[in-house]
This record gives sequence, structure tokens and C-alpha cells, in this order.
Amino acid sequence: GFGRWKNNNTSTSYDYDYTLATGTFGVMLNENSFVQFGHDKQFVGHGYRSMLLSDATSPYPFLRGQFSFWKNRITYTTTYAVLQSLDRIVNAPGAAKEPPFNRLGARFSYLSFQPAPWMSLGFFDGTTWTWRRNSSPQSIKYYSPHAFIYTGTGIRNHIVGMNGQATLFGIIQGYGQYAMNTRGRGQAAQVGAKIFGPLRNMQIIVEYNRVGQNFYHYADDSTGTIFIEEPLQSGTSPLNYYQNNDLMLGHPFGVAMEEFILRGQYRLRDVFANGAVHITNFNSVTQPRSVFLVKSELGYIINPKSNAQFVMGVILRRAESAVSPALNANETYPYLAFRTNLFNRYMEF
Repeated sequence: GFGRWKNNNTSTSYDYDYTLATGTFGVMLNENSFVQFGHDKQFVGHGYRSMLLSDATSPYPFLRGQFSFWKNRITYTTTYAVLQSLDRIVNAPGAAKEPPFNRLGARFSYLSFQPAPWMSLGFFDGTTWTWRRNSSPQSIKYYSPHAFIYTGTGIRNHIVGMNGQATLFGIIQGYGQYAMNTRGRGQAAQVGAKIFGPLRNMQIIVEYNRVGQNFYHYADDSTGTIFIEEPLQSGTSPLNYYQNNDLMLGHPFGVAMEEFILRGQYRLRDVFANGAVHITNFNSVTQPRSVFLVKSELGYIINPKSNAQFVMGVILRRAESAVSPALNANETYPYLAFRTNLFNRYMEF
């Protein structure tokens, strides 16, 4: 979820440099309508993961507008973004010093309907296309605020899907997503529940995610039968992925996987405890494997405004592969830290 990193290793040091810059500027139009410009990331969904648009990638520049109608029962959000892949334009002007990266244009639209306070249903439309001098779109409709109309030359990925949630009795929130890539011939789904209780300030999340082959990958007639095994597979073009800085804009693990998540958190005044169990099956064609991860931590909140914490915990991770023994692992990682949790960070790999 961070930016591109640079390897500055020398014979006497092991140095890396990376960026994580975020910031936004906006104008409120009314209580729930605004226009916003900035460098950050988005999230569409109610669960821990999102198949549609996730904040697991690195930040990107964007222009976003949100408009609410009918006493905020209908909300429409549209976002224009500039993404990039980490493959160079070798013949670009000034490339002798440092060749620039190929860029992608993107549009993310979300229409949400909330007929009652306890339920909502939304429709998502996300599109990426080659940008500017890398064969930019030939039609102004790519930049139109209307969703579901993107066709023609230049389109790489077109993700459409539904997102919904319903809260029952004030203690259980069920949620889910279904999505398909009209250019990738793949599908993805999510189903989950949040349980508020049984103790006060306790929350439990149970979630199942499944991503099919080619879901985050553009597939034309010549590549439609390619089985994608990793988020970015060797031999394929990064421009053909629904990604930014080689990180998936949806589920961070990419395609051909299924995941079961059990998470819990409890807070008593300034003391908190968190726990998580993640079971992931990577359904790769040549290297299928499973990963079992357990994480638990106990901490104390020093400053609620900055979420400054003193925490100790342990992560247990076991990876198994019947085909590739080199992928097997059995690891224990205890830690003691002072931190400020200001951003979501997805470390459950």
C-alpha cells in the first residue's frame, strides 16, 4: 500500500527509499455533497476487503465529486484519477536520464441507494484506459460523468458490480459484493457479516472473498485463454491490469484465490485487544498453495486524537504447497512497538 520504492543498497548498507504522500482539498456544496481534489486512495464497500475499489494500493492524484439527492437517500460519486504502471517509456523525451512510466486514466463511479437507515444498495463502475501519448482515448465520453458507457479503443479494464449491506436488530450487519470485468472475462464475489457485541465496544468480522481467473486482467482474443497466477504475471503487460504502481486496485492478492477472514477487536477504556485469522487458498495453475495466518495484539492508546499506541503482539504464518516445497514456510514474528495508526495497512499476506 505504499509508493514505488528505490533500491539504494551499497556495499556497506541496505537502504531503500519509498514515498507515502497524501493530501486533499475540497469544497462542500451542501451537507453531503462536495468536490474534492487530492492525492490519496478510495474504498468502496463495507467489509475488510473490497473487490471493486480498495485502499490497498498506493495513493494517486484524483478529482472527485459526490452529490446527494432525496434527503441523502441517493448518492452519486464519480472520481477521475491518473494511475501508472511501473514499466518505462524507453523512447520518451528525456528518457536517457530516467525514462518515465506508462500511465493510465481511470474513472470510478458509484451510485448508492439507501431506502431505509438500516440498508443500502450500490452500483459500481470502474474503468482504466491508456492515457495521453500512450494512445489516449479518442472520444470525450471517457471523461463524461455518466457511468456504464465506456466502449471502444483504449479501454483496458471495465469493472462493474453491486455492493450492499443490511443491519438487523442493530447488532448484525450483513454485507456483500458481486463484480465482473467486461474486458477480463472474470468474476469476483464477497459475503460477510459484522457482529457488534456481545460485549460493549466489541466487533467481530466474518468474511469470505473469492476472485476468479482474469478478473483484474484485460483479455483480448489472443490472451483470453491465459491463466493469470499472480497479481502481475511475468510475460503480461502491466497496462492490462486493474492496478496502480503494480498493486491491484481491488483485492491485493489479485486473481485465482479465495480467502476466509475472521477478525475481532475489543476496547476497554484505553486498552484494546485485536485478533485475526486469515486462511487463503491461491488457486494457481502451476503453483497452488495455501497460507494460514494468525495475528493477535494487546495495546494501550496514549493519544486518541493521533491514535498513538503502545502495542505488543505476535504473527504466526504457515504456507503450504504440495507442488513447490520451496514455498513452504512456518514463521513466528513477535513485535513490540510504538505507532500511530493513521492509515489502513494490509499486512495479512
